[in-house]
Amino acid sequence: MPNAVVATSPSAPTPLIAHRSARRMGALTARARESFPRRYHRPMPRFAFTLALLLVACGDGAADTCSTAADCAGGERCVDGTCVPGVDGGTSERDAAPDDDAGGGCPSAILCGSPPACCAGGQECIDGACLAACESGVRCGADLATCCGGGQVCVSDVCADVGGPCTDSYDCPEGAFCEPTLERCLPQFDPVTCRVEPTFETFEPTIEWSVESATEHPSFDQAIVMPAVMDLDGDRVPEVVQSFFEPGGTECRGVIRALRGGTGEILWSVRDVDGEQVSGCPTHALADLDGDGTPEIVTMRTDGRILALRADGSLFWLSTRSDGSPYSVGDWRTFANAAVAIADLDADGAPEVVIGAVVVDALGVLRWERDARTLEGDNDGYVGGLPVVADIDLDGT
Repeated sequence: MPNAVVATSPSAPTPLIAHRSARRMGALTARARESFPRRYHRPMPRFAFTLALLLVACGDGAADTCSTAADCAGGERCVDGTCVPGVDGGTSERDAAPDDDAGGGCPSAILCGSPPACCAGGQECIDGACLAACESGVRCGADLATCCGGGQVCVSDVCADVGGPCTDSYDCPEGAFCEPTLERCLPQFDPVTCRVEPTFETFEPTIEWSVESATEHPSFDQAIVMPAVMDLDGDRVPEVVQSFFEPGGTECRGVIRALRGGTGEILWSVRDVDGEQVSGCPTHALADLDGDGTPEIVTMRTDGRILALRADGSLFWLSTRSDGSPYSVGDWRTFANAAVAIADLDADGAPEVVIGAVVVDALGVLRWERDARTLEGDNDGYVGGLPVVADIDLDGT
């Protein structure tokens, strides 16, 4: 006998009940009858006859009828006088009809686990076990039997209170970390396991491009300092700015070149600036000094004056004192192999340039300088000095 189909008519809006072959398709239990939404019980218009449910299955005969579970095959239950498959294990949860299994029934209407057990009142089925209901919905512990309080989370199988807001773990107290999803501080896991051992395949690097000669100032082909990389022309392809000097040259006299990042093509070369040659020894820095959206290149001349070039290689400024007179940090030995740093030191929105113990503003005007005798900095950096700028006292500057 195929599975039964029951439709409601305008005069008899009874709940839908359908039985499928117990051995092949499972069954709709008495729960469907009891929990069917009330809004579907309204009478239908008299001029319409609606087929409310259609279940199609190929059966191999009529379903077995029963009075108790003893009348059914192994692993089956007796529901509404029909043998149906028993409840699977795991997290399954089923309502049990009053006439379910040997006539005993399940008062809580919750069967859990395998073989199915009837949960007591106030319990729910969690991972195949009847556990006390958890109002917060946050369970903890190896067996999930612990119910965390409102606002708590489960960390290392222990209910923990949520800490203050954070953006990274430096915002959290010792022994806590910043959980990135909640953006709140949580107690650190115990034990902490954050060891990652990546695996690498053997690879052979290949040269994408190189610059070994130039048509302009060809004798300047040696480089000893780090290049600076930044997009100079706004085409979203970075350029490489590099200093070069002559073999056996003295006083670090050099040439600055800008190279196209994708090909190594030389875009421009600068050797002399306002009558004095640039230095090939300091490590220069790139930053937008004037706020026009394109970076400037800050480096040194061999006479000790700080200079800034625009992105096209033209001169932006040479360092001066506040009265407009030229300012120099000293001869070439003073700054050879030094590095330039750029940062907003006074939080006024405009950057300052730091070289050794000298600071000039975004237009190259001297702000202050120190010498070795004050023990506040050393401007005699023959072997090079790497200035580091940081807000140590957390005052915002």
